[in-house]
Formats: sequence, C-alpha cells, structure tokens
Amino acid sequence: MAEPVKRKTLIVGNWKCNCDLAFIRDFINNSLNKVVINTSILEVMIAPPMIHIPAVKALLTSPISVMAQNVSACPKGSYTGEVNAESLKDFGIDWVLLGHSERREIFQDTAEKILMKLDEAHKQNMNVLLCIPDRLDEKDFTKSWTLMEKKLEFVRDKNVDWKRIALVYEPVPGVAAKRAVTAETVNDACEKIRTWLQEKVEGGEEVRVLFAGAITETNCKLYLAQPHIDGFLLGKESLLPVFAQIVKITNDAKGDPDASPK
Repeated sequence: MAEPVKRKTLIVGNWKCNCDLAFIRDFINNSLNKVVINTSILEVMIAPPMIHIPAVKALLTSPISVMAQNVSACPKGSYTGEVNAESLKDFGIDWVLLGHSERREIFQDTAEKILMKLDEAHKQNMNVLLCIPDRLDEKDFTKSWTLMEKKLEFVRDKNVDWKRIALVYEPVPGVAAKRAVTAETVNDACEKIRTWLQEKVEGGEEVRVLFAGAITETNCKLYLAQPHIDGFLLGKESLLPVFAQIVKITNDAKGDPDASPK
C-alpha cells in the first residue's frame, strides 16, 4: 500500500488594502523577523498591498515569502494601471492570490477573468493560491458544494498546471449566514475538495487545501488536528502579533506528530 502524500503546511497572511510604511517596518522588525520556521514542514507567506511589496521584501530577513494579492489578466503592453505577471516574476514574486470572494464580488472577477489571470501567472511559472468561496447563506452544504464544484470544474476543463496551484476553502459569512463554521465543518468541506481532486486531477493528492477563516492562538491546534486542512489563509489576524503565535504553534505542532489540540 502506497504511503500517504505528505503535504507541507502553508500559512498565508493577506494584508488586503491595509498598512503604511511605519507599520510595516515595526511589524516586520519586531514580529515577523523573529519568527522561527522549520521550512521542511512549514511554508509561510504574506501578501502585502502591491505598492508595499518592495519594502516588505527588503525588510524581511526570516524565511517568509511574499505573495501578490492580484495579477493582471493582460500580458505586457498598453494596459494602464495594470501589473502583469511578467513584472511580478521579474521582481521575484512566485505566488499570486486569485479568486478571493472580495475580488469576485466587489471587482467582478468572473470565472473567465480569474482563469485568464491564472493563465498569465502560469506563463511566468508562478504559483497560484486559488480561493473557492462557499456562501453560508445556503443552509444545505450540498447545494453550496454544487456551486463550488462548478468553479473547480471550470478550472479543470482548461488544462491548467495543478502542480502550481493550491486551493483555499473560503466560507463567506454574512448577515444571512445559515451555517456555522467549525473545525469539523471546515474539515468536511476540505475533505470534499480533496476527494474531488483525487478523482478529477492527476496528482490531485499533492494539491494543498487551505482554510480561510478566523484562526487564533486558542483554536489553531484544533484546526491543525483536522486531517484535510493543509494550512490557513488569514486576513486581519495576519496584521496582529497573533500571526507570529499561529506560525509558532503550527511549526511546533507539525514538528511533533503526537501533538494534540488542548
């Protein structure tokens, strides 16, 4: 019987449209650069606003990589205001975040547009962290899964390079939310995605599936103990000291196979 695939845990901090240079200097020097990471078991990235990428890269001395929050669907050319994949790659950026619910809903990033961006990223041998949103206003997860599966199938049908993709299960809360988000429900959703990958994608077992949600120093181990969650995409937590704590807890837990949630 073949050994199960061991996927390296991935933690990503999405800074969204936040921060100024003073905060960045302080946060990186007093928090991120003090983080100890066992890179054989854990990968950590942060995605600052595009304009701050140079400063972040210059300040980081710890083994934390920088990810772009977006990329143009257009190649190099006359596209005012766009930042293309070739420019990001030239600056040493190897990962880009695509398909986040905020991009889909606020900026009308359709499935077709996301695929164009993914294609541009892959042309430059960049990796893509692709979000698969789950609208919690649907009480029955089976119905939500149908919509999520359509997003996955749309990508699969275009013969993308799955070796350069990691997925994010992104439950989207709202005033009409009808389902709770717990470690168990997240694990079930990630297992559903994992099963789809195994059935539909060659080498799908190696594709990491992350959870985008509220992770804290108190619930981190509980989520890490779930077998189908390969890491986290964090929002506001990635701008707080708790981010370094989450990285440390993850680093320690993944380095200790007998670690259990407290």
